Amino acid sequence: MFRVWVLPLSVGVGLAVGLLDVSQADGLLVDWLFFGIAALLGFLQPKTSWLSAIILSGCLYVVHVFAIMHGVKPPYVEPTVADAVYTWPSLALNVFGAFLGVLVRLLGRRSAP
Repeated sequence: MFRVWVLPLSVGVGLAVGLLDVSQADGLLVDWLFFGIAALLGFLQPKTSWLSAIILSGCLYVVHVFAIMHGVKPPYVEPTVADAVYTWPSLALNVFGAFLGVLVRLLGRRSAP
């Protein structure tokens, strides 16, 4: 069953966690949040887990670009808008989290009697 609300949830949560990211200098908490959220979204909707991971990373990028354009300075964001592309490596972590959520769901179904 396709859950339509998962993709808008990805956008909303991605923007909220992106705002949290630009409000603090250390991004480790945000990385773990994105990982956990991607895993949860992958568990909830396995067929679109890859899309949820892309949406989460895209929201982080968009929030960083808007923050730079509105005057937020390093260490909270990158120095220039062109450097905001360095937020995209979070996609690897998000994809890994999403596929881990899918794996947990599939293993849970197979082990059920």
